Amino acid sequence: MFAATLSEVRARLAEVRQFLDAIKELESDPPAPDSSEVRVMRGLFFVHLYAGLEYAVNAGVEKIGRAHV
Repeated sequence: MFAATLSEVRARLAEVRQFLDAIKELESDPPAPDSSEVRVMRGLFFVHLYAGLEYAVNAGVEKIGRAHV
């Protein structure tokens, strides 16, 4: 029932993880400050993470709702 949804959720969260890994590679070694691009990317990471989690919750609730109708 949830196989397709679970696959899509895993793919989206894998993209979030790849983005986080890219940010880590671009970060400066302390005590050097990070570039403004890296700081912006950190903010976008949280937006991307939230979108993935929101999708997971919405897709799960939708599947459950359709199963009980």
